[in-house]
Amino acid sequence: SAGRAAIKSWFRLLKFRWAAARADRLVFVSHQLQKSWARLSDVGGKSIVIPNGVDVEAIRRRAKDPCPHSWLNGPTIPVVLGDGRLTEQKNFSTLISAVAIASKRHPLRLVLIGTGPQRDMLLEKARAAGLSDAVEIIRPVANPMPYISAAAALALPSWWEGASNVLLEALACGTPIFASRAAGSAPPAPG
Repeated sequence: SAGRAAIKSWFRLLKFRWAAARADRLVFVSHQLQKSWARLSDVGGKSIVIPNGVDVEAIRRRAKDPCPHSWLNGPTIPVVLGDGRLTEQKNFSTLISAVAIASKRHPLRLVLIGTGPQRDMLLEKARAAGLSDAVEIIRPVANPMPYISAAAALALPSWWEGASNVLLEALACGTPIFASRAAGSAPPAPG
């Protein structure tokens, strides 16, 4: 509910302010995150930005490993991949709704890599949308790069997100990305 979300947001801000007041240095993974938190709390001159980064060549090497998922081995039906915790923040529920709508026009599958408290709810939502045979949730894997590389697209519909490594990994693999504006700390829309 909106009230519950507002309370969570307020507690999150309160925790940040408490930690920021006691910290010697605050490290942010993007300038957008730094600016956002600076507006909400007095971070003063003790904040710095150290951007996330990935070793592109290492990711490309790891992406060449075989992908064990049958849907991603020479797929005839495109597969959208989501990779992350199965929590409200990641907004995979909306992704399932989007796949349900898109599947009415073209066959489409969804693979989610992750664990978390929303697993059963997400599977039930897929079942209710008639996607039982088109949505699969698998546990995290040691090397997700072959999955990312073989997917038709990577989706990151998060409600909020830092500078996401999975977006950088998908870019390194050459995989198209669908992401919410909040994913990867995108700057707010003008106006």
